[in-house]
Amino acid sequence: ILPNARRDEFEPSAAYAYLQNELVIKTRQITQRIRENSAKRNKLRSIKQKIDTVNSWVSLHDNNVVPGLIKAVLSELAIDHVAQARKELLKLSNNLAEAEQFEKHILNTEEAASSVFKNNSNSKIHEHLSNDLRKPISAAIKTIILTAKTPDIGIKLSLEVLEAIQREI
Repeated sequence: ILPNARRDEFEPSAAYAYLQNELVIKTRQITQRIRENSAKRNKLRSIKQKIDTVNSWVSLHDNNVVPGLIKAVLSELAIDHVAQARKELLKLSNNLAEAEQFEKHILNTEEAASSVFKNNSNSKIHEHLSNDLRKPISAAIKTIILTAKTPDIGIKLSLEVLEAIQREI
């Protein structure tokens, strides 16, 4: 391989073409590994976020009196989040050293959520709501909780919505 004195390049030759081809192959391999690792990190972050959200709901439930209607929605969402986290982990677990640690974390969260939300019947405060109202109100609460920036904001806003509905009924 001979440098070209007039340009920042090398003289065309079979050796230079071979070097370029080898560099392209190696850079594609490196790029592929970078993308795979990035996808793994993003999925792990997603799993951790789902589990942390469920843990936040559990701790908020422990610290506050959560009405039965919100408790029922949180129970359903907790089950969904844990199932989604487990499903994402199963997709990753083939090549993941931390899979066992994440599975333990998921199991602990699942146990905590099931013990907190096991009595998810609607509270007496909301008994006067007809079944026709409970379904759309539950859907609204679910949307509020899922779209809130943080779990505590979602529950706080849900409580405010329930209180406003109670005043109107």
